[in-house]
Amino acid sequence: MRHALAALFALALVPGGSAAAPAAEDPGHTVTLVTDDVSVPVAMAFIGPDDFLVLEKEAGRVQRFAGGTKSEVRDLAVNGCGERGLLGIAVHPDFGADVDRDWVYLYYTAAGEADDIDDCNVETTNQVDRFTWNGSTLESPTPILTLPSDEGSHNGGTLAFGPDGKLYGVIGDNQRDGRLQNNPDDMDPPDDTGIIFRLDDDGAIPTDNPFDVDHDGLDPEDKIYAYGIRNSFGLAFDPESGDLWDTENGPEVFDEINRVLPGFNSGWRPVMGPASPNPPPGLVDLLPVSTYADPAYSIETPVAVTALAFATDDSALGSAYAGDLFVADFLAGQIYRFELTGGRDALDVTDPVAGSQNELNRHRFASGFDGGIGDLEEGPDGALYAVAIGGGIYKIEGVHDLALASLKAPRRARVAAGGSVTRKLAVSVVNHGTVTETVADLGQLGALVTLTANALGSCPAPVPALEPPKHAPPFVLAPGKKLKLAYTVALDCAAADPAEVELEWGASVGLDALGAPDAVPANDACPRAAAGDDEGCGKPPGSPIRTDVVAK
Repeated sequence: MRHALAALFALALVPGGSAAAPAAEDPGHTVTLVTDDVSVPVAMAFIGPDDFLVLEKEAGRVQRFAGGTKSEVRDLAVNGCGERGLLGIAVHPDFGADVDRDWVYLYYTAAGEADDIDDCNVETTNQVDRFTWNGSTLESPTPILTLPSDEGSHNGGTLAFGPDGKLYGVIGDNQRDGRLQNNPDDMDPPDDTGIIFRLDDDGAIPTDNPFDVDHDGLDPEDKIYAYGIRNSFGLAFDPESGDLWDTENGPEVFDEINRVLPGFNSGWRPVMGPASPNPPPGLVDLLPVSTYADPAYSIETPVAVTALAFATDDSALGSAYAGDLFVADFLAGQIYRFELTGGRDALDVTDPVAGSQNELNRHRFASGFDGGIGDLEEGPDGALYAVAIGGGIYKIEGVHDLALASLKAPRRARVAAGGSVTRKLAVSVVNHGTVTETVADLGQLGALVTLTANALGSCPAPVPALEPPKHAPPFVLAPGKKLKLAYTVALDCAAADPAEVELEWGASVGLDALGAPDAVPANDACPRAAAGDDEGCGKPPGSPIRTDVVAK
């Protein structure tokens, strides 16, 4: 029986997973729809802040969304049967920094002569082309690699650039049973199925590829980085170790999450999931460098794992998520979160095998993505973006929530006739959100808190002035941490007699100064009245708040 993912994109137009709107497990994260003006999207890539490309699998169109405005930048003739179509995208690492390398790479199934996107029997090929970005369209396609596409399933298509500047891509087994599927009786040379390939940015074969022993790039196995892969929709590089990770779909049993080192043999067809004995017998060693390893995580009842992505130190999910691995699936429409061990060579899990959906759900990070998920990407803003195949691009980020923790201010002050008096104020700001906030300069610091004052009687309202901080910016405010600010207030009174001035204070804090929306603006107010209850300051009404009364 073929895995349900063989019909993945035929089912993509039918609502799948949960009918509920996508949501994160942790209320400290929000899931926002960026756009649903796409048809069967499967992959995306950023070319700038708030500027990304989306692939429409069956239509063969590359759509651009820049500042929320949509435009078509390329239309390819593709065969979209089954898992064929416009499948993968990667942007050159020097894109935007070197105009001569404003290159975008696309993996797609070229339409056959019949040009029928619904005919899986049309003879065609998968291919990788490099396009030049001219600022508005993708032009000047240059062929990089041609791969087989005998059937409408197991075509892979995910592309990724590694920290070494090389282009990596994956193709599934195409339902073949050859040497690359660990069939020792097949003496034919490798046929480029069931592999992860590694290429220079111009399509040349790097001489340090694991199976290129002659360093000439002429042998069938020279382009191969890993093999024995049944079907994969996910590649991602660990930003800390530089290691490659992939996902792999099983048939009736076992999906896999793998750490992929050079020369990796994933074990298909003899084995999916953990092997017993280990290593399993009967594997084909292309060369002595071939190495089998059990998956870092195996899912006994397949959910059709798809994309994966790592959170970097700049993650907008919050500092607690930096370095974590996020894995998506098709059948449940969910995203799972995994922490890595200190050595970054394994997932930090109690059991590397999930025997049930309930066990897998212990790692659930978000759910409810219609039609399953085709891609995960961390954007330039640090947010995690998910491509829902049912027709939506979603943004997941931590909650921004600054509030006033306390305001220490005088309730009254005595001012001599025609004189003035100086008083001190102290404001404490707390980060109730899940994202570390950074105040970059003194201008942002001064705009962070708004203080208002009213003097009852004949004296004019005082104007607080922010005192210079003890330390130079930037000021980093991690979740749960406080930032203390000091102000000076001068009370000037033109009255003929000494005045006992009663003061009313108001204060608020807002993230507008930092360019971020505040999740809980109702908690930002911190009213202070000369006669009244202390409320606000990031606490429920009526809560006791530290305040000083100064009367001199």
